[in-house]
Amino acid sequence: MTIAAGCALLMGCGVAVIDAVTRQVVSVIEDVGTRPWGIGVSPDGKRLFTANGPSNDVSIIDVDTGTVIKRVKVGELPLNGIGGRSC
Repeated sequence: MTIAAGCALLMGCGVAVIDAVTRQVVSVIEDVGTRPWGIGVSPDGKRLFTANGPSNDVSIIDVDTGTVIKRVKVGELPLNGIGGRSC
């Protein structure tokens, strides 16, 4: 499985789950925040984190269910889902 985030790819804002073998989108996780542009994965692989630039938050996604558990405000323009910031 491969994960891609963004708006241009999805014609909206969300996270695409892509089959790595067929390279086809198998599902889309929506309502993750405005323009997700950075992704991080928890060490156990159970949580996905997206940095949502213009909405200034990080979404926490349950990988097994493909649902957004929570959106956390993190400050201005987060760069990635694992603690980085834009300059």
